[in-house]
Amino acid sequence: MGKLNSRADLIALREECVKAFEAEKTKILVCGGTGCVAGGSLDIYARLKELLEERATELSLENYHPRYLAVDEFAIHKGHTYATCVMDIERGDVLWVGKGRAINDFIKFFQEIPVDYLSDVEAVAMDMNASYNRLVEENLPNAEIVYDRYHFQAQYGKDVLGSVRLEEARIHQERATQIKEILKDDMPNDERNELKRLAKVESSLYSK
Repeated sequence: MGKLNSRADLIALREECVKAFEAEKTKILVCGGTGCVAGGSLDIYARLKELLEERATELSLENYHPRYLAVDEFAIHKGHTYATCVMDIERGDVLWVGKGRAINDFIKFFQEIPVDYLSDVEAVAMDMNASYNRLVEENLPNAEIVYDRYHFQAQYGKDVLGSVRLEEARIHQERATQIKEILKDDMPNDERNELKRLAKVESSLYSK
């Protein structure tokens, strides 16, 4: 790497690094620092590589093809950086992990995983992320889409119960307004106090 002489050089270097990073498939990084190596990190790397190769051989000999997948996002740095994970539900294997959660990020799964390997997929479980839904329909047209219960209930609460609450609030607000309009200065105190109490009750109901 040459010397950076300007801000433009720094920006160009950054763009070059970003492109190189995006071209790489997802990797597991094992620390190669002096302290980590002394603690056995290279032994962990060797064993992990061995296990992954054994697993790949085992699945290849079986001519295995996943039938049920699950796709979800998770935060790498909360609120800033996200990644998407695809898992084989039956075997418990993680098939793919990619940076990001947008449609242009998840499409890399279908670009990097052979189409033949996904030919037996019957169903894909996911949250209600529109990009997941769209890409699965395009690339796995015979697979059923199954929304997970948590997000389904959350959406139901937002769209259905939320509408009911707003309508109830509107009704109570109207009643409170109507009661206040009835109030007159020349009313008997007990009647006036009762109407004020009812208006207060209605107000408390729509403000909750």
